[in-house]
Formats: sequence, C-alpha cells, structure tokens
Amino acid sequence: VFSKILFGNMASIGLLLLPLMLFHAIQILIISVIASKKGRLTE
Repeated sequence: VFSKILFGNMASIGLLLLPLMLFHAIQILIISVIASKKGRLTE
C-alpha cells in the first residue's frame, strides 16, 4: 500500500526498494534498543 502511494504505477521500482525499506525499519528498531540499553547504563 505504501509503495503504491509513493510510486503510483511504477511497481517495479517499489519492488526494488521494498527490501531497503524493510532493512531500514529493522535498523531503526535495533538502534533504538541499543540506545535505550546504553541510556539505562548511564543513569
């Protein structure tokens, strides 16, 4: 759904960027977990 909003009829570009979007979301999740652990250590 999100790729349709961004790319319209260019579904092939959306399919190429989908793994990158998923990787970025997982990366943000992992970094937030690491940051919260480091934040607890300094308190």
